[in-house]
Amino acid sequence: MNALLNKLEAKFGHLVIADLTKKLLILKVIVFASIQLIFNGNPNTYASTLERIQVANIHIVGDLIGALCTPPVQTMQGWNIIWLFFALSIFLMAGRGLEQIWGKFRYNLYILFYALLYLAIFTGIRFYSKAAPFPEDLLYAGVFMAFATKFPDVEITLMFIIPVKIKYLGFISGFFVAFMAFSALNSPQLSPFAARAVALIYAIPLIHYASFVLPYLYGDASLRKRRKEFQKSVDPNQGRPTFHKCTTCGMTEHDDPHMIFRVGDDGQDYCDKHI
Repeated sequence: MNALLNKLEAKFGHLVIADLTKKLLILKVIVFASIQLIFNGNPNTYASTLERIQVANIHIVGDLIGALCTPPVQTMQGWNIIWLFFALSIFLMAGRGLEQIWGKFRYNLYILFYALLYLAIFTGIRFYSKAAPFPEDLLYAGVFMAFATKFPDVEITLMFIIPVKIKYLGFISGFFVAFMAFSALNSPQLSPFAARAVALIYAIPLIHYASFVLPYLYGDASLRKRRKEFQKSVDPNQGRPTFHKCTTCGMTEHDDPHMIFRVGDDGQDYCDKHI
């Protein structure tokens, strides 16, 4: 598989979009703002608008917007705005981490694979039922689970209060997606076809992750090297980024919690020994 990806990268590598996660995040914020300002905070109006976007009676443009630009939440009710900020922050961290260890081309390919999977499933549902599937942000879970697989011990502060390792949130995310798919499959309120269709939609992150990540993540020595380079900026004991690093000796606040760091006239950090 790696040989094939290397050949594809050599041929199509010039087409990659650098820092793709940041660009997708901006689009998600724009769509969230549009739902509030243009569609009066009504996700159903947003969904019906996407459904009307057709090219030659094909919904590919609307579905691509739904696949890549739909935000994790679509209303401002309750704590949604806080969850939106938290979810997009994690999405940015996870996406950039994957891009650094995989490289721009392979990360772009991962996002493209998700978009094609989303299009195939939504098109299939329309073909068999003439129904309009509701747009969902299914990309977040696939990116997050891939990042949690590669960097299980990275630690974040959940809701700015609770420190937790990424691997536990990855397990919860995967379990939640599987639970939603299973619940839809066994829902008595849905017809047999609708139940299978909704379950398949919810299963997109799992299919995305299992089809691309599991066969690919562990076999490439170059990826292991990129992973180590990424982890150099992360504290190996607690999984937190370093905020102070002495320009002279490289000491961080994790090497000596009692060390005092100051910013020199050149704008660089120095420990108390080298200030």
